[in-house]
Amino acid sequence: MGDGSGNFGQAVNVNTENCFLVSGCPIGTVVQLGDINRDGRLDIAVTSSNEQSVLVLLQLAVDTDSDGVPDDEDDFPNDPGETTDTDGDGTGDNADTDDDNDGLSDTEEATYGTDPLNPDTDGDGVSDGDEVVAGRDPLVDEVARARNSAVIIINSVLLGD
Repeated sequence: MGDGSGNFGQAVNVNTENCFLVSGCPIGTVVQLGDINRDGRLDIAVTSSNEQSVLVLLQLAVDTDSDGVPDDEDDFPNDPGETTDTDGDGTGDNADTDDDNDGLSDTEEATYGTDPLNPDTDGDGVSDGDEVVAGRDPLVDEVARARNSAVIIINSVLLGD
């Protein structure tokens, strides 16, 4: 808002109908504006003493369920027991037995050493669950391994190794 020179630019008209003064605060009036930009955070402005320009704009996080996660970052803003839904299936990670929806439960992911929040731990384009069902290692990118093996075989043939 400011340019560091103390000049806060264009004056902003502020509705001071429901304002209150901060005791001992020399800079002006605190004005509660509500959620102006609809980001889930309470916007509060501190105006200059002549109430013609905004000196500070604070944004306070709204946390409806008091779980410590602001509503705009909380997948379940009305449930204090859940905050995240990694796979977007509507079930929070605390209650979801398969957080990444790859076909392996979180317990199975621990057994295989795969990432319970990433449906394709090795990044080969095949989900961890599908790799286990196919009898492959979900930690090894078989596509890259096959490609590298083919290059080695071709180089051996071409170079006469």
